[in-house]
Amino acid sequence: QADVGGYVTSNDPLALKAEAGFKLVTQDTVKVGTSTYQHLLFHVTSPPDAVTGKQVPLVVDRYFVPGPAGLAIVSLATPDGVDNVDAFLLMIKSFAWS
Repeated sequence: QADVGGYVTSNDPLALKAEAGFKLVTQDTVKVGTSTYQHLLFHVTSPPDAVTGKQVPLVVDRYFVPGPAGLAIVSLATPDGVDNVDAFLLMIKSFAWS
């Protein structure tokens, strides 16, 4: 995508509104290493567990990473209340186009 910010604004939050429990927390840009990515932070409800049927609230960090093959959308989710900020930062820093 040539205009990643425009893509994010016009597509992703609108599509996510249909997800159970969706609530947008932030839509911003974040610096990861030497790159700057479009970023969404939002809440949703997990799909039902296959065994118990239980659903839990999730916090999702979604990064939009432009590259030579297109646009990668990297979504990192954790149950609400679990602190995975450092782990998520390591994961997004390790992403690379091949």
